[in-house]
Amino acid sequence: MTERTALYEGKAKIIYPGPENGTLIQFFKDDATAYNAQKKDVITGKGVLNNFISEHIMHRLEAAGITTHFIRRIDQREQLIKSLEIIPVEVVVRNVAAGSVCPRLGLTEGDDLPATLIEFCLKDDALGDPLINENHILSFKWASQSDIDEMKRHEKHHIGAMVTLHELERGPVHPLIQKAAGSIASTLIRRSGTVGGNICLDTRCFWFNQTEDWRRSIDWCHKCDCDTEADCRVIPNQNTLC
Repeated sequence: MTERTALYEGKAKIIYPGPENGTLIQFFKDDATAYNAQKKDVITGKGVLNNFISEHIMHRLEAAGITTHFIRRIDQREQLIKSLEIIPVEVVVRNVAAGSVCPRLGLTEGDDLPATLIEFCLKDDALGDPLINENHILSFKWASQSDIDEMKRHEKHHIGAMVTLHELERGPVHPLIQKAAGSIASTLIRRSGTVGGNICLDTRCFWFNQTEDWRRSIDWCHKCDCDTEADCRVIPNQNTLC
């Protein structure tokens, strides 16, 4: 293997020169950190898993029309990516007290916050990713006001297509949304089923999506077997609507 010179090494990745101008190679490490690298460990295989997860997310973003830096996955631990100039600002959106904000503000882990908390940090490992505010960002020209407005646009009740039904059921949303999400399908399905998937796909009742032999073994279903005067298996005591 040819020895390479790293251009940069962070908490979870190492960046090497790419084969062509404007490209880089991103290597995923097994290192795991928490509380801004105050807690460290090595989890065997973490880098491989992160590489495949990253590839999956980048493909989904591209399919949604969002341009990314991703070119292709090279192997289990490396990706070929485009060289970009990033905004050196980390945006943390909190609806629940967790992580470093708890000891900093004397909060209890897991408590709901009274309102959505948006924090900005300077992305600089050597400085420990310090907290900054909008004036810092504008004064040092790390981003424009329109960039900041876009960062802050995704607030508490912005529900994206990839949010799972389980997250809606447990998340900081209106109680009626929680109740509706919790009434769909089973716990297993709610943990993987997304809002976008439920909107884009035809709905399928559990009893409807079975074989005739299966339905006959438990009783008839109004939606599939309406000539039998059977009740709907989901909405009891009615056989006119489904």
